[in-house]
Order: sequence, then structure tokens, then C-alpha cells
Amino acid sequence: MGARLSRAYIFREGDAVKVRLRLSRRIRVKSGQHIGLWIPAVSFWAPLQSHPFVVASWSAGRRKDLDIVIEPRKGWTRALADLGRVNEKLMDERLMRGGEVDMSRDTFSYNGLDSHLALFTGPHGCSVPVGEFETVVMIASDFGIAAQLPYLDELVYGYNACKTRNRRVHLVWLLEKYSMISPLVSLLNAALEKDSLDEGFILGISIHVAVSNLKDERLGRRVKLYHGSIPLEQILKEEREGRHIRRVQTEVEQHGNMAVLVSATGPTRDRVRSLVSDDATDEVTLFELDYQV
Repeated sequence: MGARLSRAYIFREGDAVKVRLRLSRRIRVKSGQHIGLWIPAVSFWAPLQSHPFVVASWSAGRRKDLDIVIEPRKGWTRALADLGRVNEKLMDERLMRGGEVDMSRDTFSYNGLDSHLALFTGPHGCSVPVGEFETVVMIASDFGIAAQLPYLDELVYGYNACKTRNRRVHLVWLLEKYSMISPLVSLLNAALEKDSLDEGFILGISIHVAVSNLKDERLGRRVKLYHGSIPLEQILKEEREGRHIRRVQTEVEQHGNMAVLVSATGPTRDRVRSLVSDDATDEVTLFELDYQV
């Protein structure tokens, strides 16, 4: 598939870089798929060295906007972060004037923002059929959350539209530091806002920060913040037993199937593999996503 033209709006926010691609024509991207991206303003002399990034947004149909969340490290991604400082300043000025700064809102305007020519290939990769499972547990480390976000949107949409078998979704996010939360909190809030069908609330979010000297706290009805080590075994056991699913009397002894999606560090993936393999039934399926930390 040949390269496609688009405009890239680059934003630096906390420890993350957000890139929104505005496409020349609509395309369909499935959850978990990635694109190869080249922005000449970052590396003009390396057109053949496109960089793979998972698409962090989802839509039920074709769309003209793609969102990417990137961890700036060295080289290309660091140069990308430097470009994002221009829009970071422009967005701060817009906020001070009382303008819309939430890119998920229909009222968001790109007028006055800095953009760059971008070419991309794809989408590439496979997608997990998450709608076929009663329970979906999503485990992510740090920027691995980017690979889980489109599945989160797909699951909530499918449940609201009564198109899937899902009855429970639990996102478990493991963080090294607090500063990782702020760049992505708007995306998590958007998913929580959409999860409102008959106040059934299938979505729960657990955020675990590697700081042991603070107390755990609940951030609203469906989000809990933990500090220190994560009780993965307990989480998987409770979800496997369906403790957070409201069942009618005839279903009390029934356990549906469960998918575990992982985009995490090597040690976390090893631990999850071990816990899933210890399960005595065939009703738990582990999916290690293409993007790993």
C-alpha cells in the first residue's frame, strides 16, 4: 500500500507527545493496528525510514483523524517532541482566552495551530476480537496504554449498541510515575463518559503507581488509584470469577469466557503468562498486543 498524505498536528503534553493526523481521505483502522509515519520536518533526508506507531483512537466507521501517543526518547521522537512545543504554547494561550482545548470535542478548532506535512502507510497488523468475550482485562505498562485505548473505545461502543457479548471491562494501568497520567486523562475520561448505558457501567479502571509511601484512593465510582505493588493474581481471579458482573439468579454459578490483553514490560508479561497458564479452564485467553513497552 502506497504512502498517503496528511497534516500532522503535534502537541507536547507532560511526558508524552500527541500527534493528530488529519487525512486527505477517510480510512478504516481497527483496534490494535499501527501505521508507518514519516514527517519531513523531523527527518527530511530519511523518507524510507518511517516509524511504526500504534493508532490510539477508534471509530466505528471510516474517519479522517488518527491519534497517536508517543513516548519521546532519543533521535526522531525527541525531535518530534521539540516540534510539539509550538502547539503546546498555542494551546496554553487558547486556554487563557477560554477557548476549547479538548481535542475529543466536536467544538475543537485547528485554526491558528501549527501543522506539518506527513506521509503514512497502513494500517498494518491484526485486531483482537474483543467483542466475543464476556470479560476483558486490559493490562498496560506506562505508554503501553496507547495500544489499549482503541480497544477501550470499541468495547464501550459495542456494549452501548448491544453488539457484543461484553459485560465487564477492567483496565489495569501500571505506572512508574504520576506525570504519566495527565497527558492521557482526557482520553480515559471520554471512555468513562460514554460508559453510561442504563447506568450499567461495565468499565472499571485501576491505576497502579510505583510509589509505596502513599495511601490508595478512589477517584470516583469506577477508578481507583493504588500505590506500590500490583495484586495481579487477585485481579485476574476476581474477574475470572465474575465478581463484578451483576447476574440474575439463574446465572449465579455461570462463568463466561475472559480475554486478557497485555501491552506491558517484559517482567509484567512473564507474570501474566504464568498466572493465565495456571488457570484450570480453557476459558481464559491471553493476547499479547503488537505494541509492547
